[in-house]
Amino acid sequence: MTKISNSFVAMFDFLGFKQLRKKEGTLGLHDTYRRSLKPLIEHSAAMKRETIERGGKPVTVPVFDENSINYRIVSDSIILFTKDDSFDEFFKIITASHNLLCSGFGTSHPLRGAIGYGDFINDNDSIWLGSAIEDAYIGESSQMWSGCSLTKDCEKFVSERGYIDQYLNHCNFLISSSEKHPEHVRKNLVKASKRIVRYPIPEQHQDKDAPTEYMYRPGYALDWTLNVFDGASEKSFLPTTSTHAGRIRENTIEFERWARSKDNLKPGEKETMDLLVKYTDKETLPVELEKLNKEDSATEILQGLGRDFKNLREKYNKLGLSTENIDELIIKMISGNAIGRGESIDTYLENLVLKAIGDR
Repeated sequence: MTKISNSFVAMFDFLGFKQLRKKEGTLGLHDTYRRSLKPLIEHSAAMKRETIERGGKPVTVPVFDENSINYRIVSDSIILFTKDDSFDEFFKIITASHNLLCSGFGTSHPLRGAIGYGDFINDNDSIWLGSAIEDAYIGESSQMWSGCSLTKDCEKFVSERGYIDQYLNHCNFLISSSEKHPEHVRKNLVKASKRIVRYPIPEQHQDKDAPTEYMYRPGYALDWTLNVFDGASEKSFLPTTSTHAGRIRENTIEFERWARSKDNLKPGEKETMDLLVKYTDKETLPVELEKLNKEDSATEILQGLGRDFKNLREKYNKLGLSTENIDELIIKMISGNAIGRGESIDTYLENLVLKAIGDR
């Protein structure tokens, strides 16, 4: 009897696949898969390895067991899927997806992926069906970067189940229980606890016969910078004259800048960046902020805004305006209300605060 279950499905595509196939040919690309890409995929899915001797030399090989993730390779697509929708399986697919995403930067074959959720059938006749596959496919193909995010359906499910908090708690438990382990094990566990981050996901959407619309969706993404060399986003893409591919590259670079700077921000800056990501509508974050200053990147503007925000809090708290009121003003600003008057950020914020005080 065919069994249907609710599962997590992650779908990844190699970016620049057509360009690579043109360069290497189908046979050459198959050889690249066999020699380098397939082993990376297997290591990511197995999540366990051992060292054996082969030809008189030590070789690390993947070990598949009940804790491994299932996978399939179809042309330029890699599909990972779980047995069910339990927390243990969620933890596994986050781990496997993060490992796979990181490996793409290490080989100059950047990947784009999404973790979807829904019903899923994987029978003995190799027939795959289900809303989880559709969800992961739509989520993956709509993104404009090399990265991996949770789809809306996946985020809704794991948020309702409390899996995001449970993930962090589980990692912290492992860290606290690893005192007798080697230092590198503890460091890897600390990194694992930081894999899931809140970030405005760059996306593209196109209705029939309509121009492509670029936007940002606040959501959960995997922070690949934890396990990849600095500057990987700039070095992992093949040269291109395509505006579309260039946008993907720039969005990936922007994420790396943000991810590597987020732990070094001052308290006021970090608070503001977290706030912006939490409350921003899908179309506003870098797009609207960059309208205010064409010479600065979105990250630089956000960091500047963080400093202004901290100063304004201190200044206007003394006048009786609560922190919550100031937060609300910032949220209104980044939601696109009355943006575009050409004012500097600090002037714009100051006017908003003065108006709020006057309206009290």
